[in-house]
Amino acid sequence: MPSSQIWIPAVVAEEQIRGRLAVVAKLHGASPDRVAQSYADFLATLAELRKFQVLPYSAAAEAVYQSWPAKVKKIGTRDCRIAASAITNGLIVVTRNRQDFEQIPGVKIEDWSVSATP
Repeated sequence: MPSSQIWIPAVVAEEQIRGRLAVVAKLHGASPDRVAQSYADFLATLAELRKFQVLPYSAAAEAVYQSWPAKVKKIGTRDCRIAASAITNGLIVVTRNRQDFEQIPGVKIEDWSVSATP
């Protein structure tokens, strides 16, 4: 599938960037090579994200998220917001985390890490 047809949810972009910045923030006193590598990793993450369209997180998606009962939300705020964004936009969530996403009502999921049966 061409990257032009793949959307990265804003929630996922945030997770990726937050993770890289957390590593950079912990580098006080680290070796120059380690600091430089951490910034290189951060820039590589930004470059990867730029290959795809980023799906904005909307008020409509948040309304879907807020409508779910606590039982669903306990799966995790970020996963639920990813699902809500996909539902709102009529998209499919591609994930290996079937166990959690299958508990979210209305979300369509695919797992590309497993082969489809013929």
